[in-house]
Amino acid sequence: MDASITPLPLRKKLSDFIHDTSFEKLQPNIIHHAKLCLLDLIGVSLAGGCQKAASIMQSLIPAEIALDNDYYKKMGTKEAF
Repeated sequence: MDASITPLPLRKKLSDFIHDTSFEKLQPNIIHHAKLCLLDLIGVSLAGGCQKAASIMQSLIPAEIALDNDYYKKMGTKEAF
């Protein structure tokens, strides 16, 4: 590798890939699998939300946000990277 070329960080490569990908570019089998994964996520979330561990986690969220409020404000922005 040429020393003058700096490799892109993995998160930059991933964010570029996500940004440049459109629904129309995806293959039908990928879309089908993504739909199955989404249904699985919804089912697991509904079932897991009734568990004691879920209520414990919900009670911890406000304290976690208070500790690092700036981090949560930046989530979903370019500043997060």
